[in-house]
Amino acid sequence: MVIYLPIEKVYDINEQNPVMVTAKRRYPKIIPVFKWEEDHTIIDGVEVSPQFPGGDKKLFDYLQQRLNYPPRAITNNIEGTVQIAFTVVRDGSLTNFRVVKGIGYGCDEEALGVMKQSPKWRPGIVTGRPVTANETISIEFKLTDK
Repeated sequence: MVIYLPIEKVYDINEQNPVMVTAKRRYPKIIPVFKWEEDHTIIDGVEVSPQFPGGDKKLFDYLQQRLNYPPRAITNNIEGTVQIAFTVVRDGSLTNFRVVKGIGYGCDEEALGVMKQSPKWRPGIVTGRPVTANETISIEFKLTDK
């Protein structure tokens, strides 16, 4: 749904007399401190991509054995592709799971649950060293007439 609002009149504020709205602060001002650690840097462009142990064929077999079509999706004739994004840490563990594209009716939860149970992956490699990298996987849910 797209809503178009009428264009409002823009007022030119004089720089010498700017309009200022003030209020008394209720809580002390907190200045955030950022700490950069190279070990936790997430890299998107890696030389060798993270990989499921045994390769793509083993990943396909793993997903095929564990994924179930949710009954609610079958009842409502739901088909489509679910995209799950996650982070492969330097030690191969998977974290930060999120649904990038979902179709609902339990399919998103099913795909997310199976990926969360995945064994450790081989991490991404940059200049011969393992790095933390982002990865995305697409899982298609398709109903058949058989």
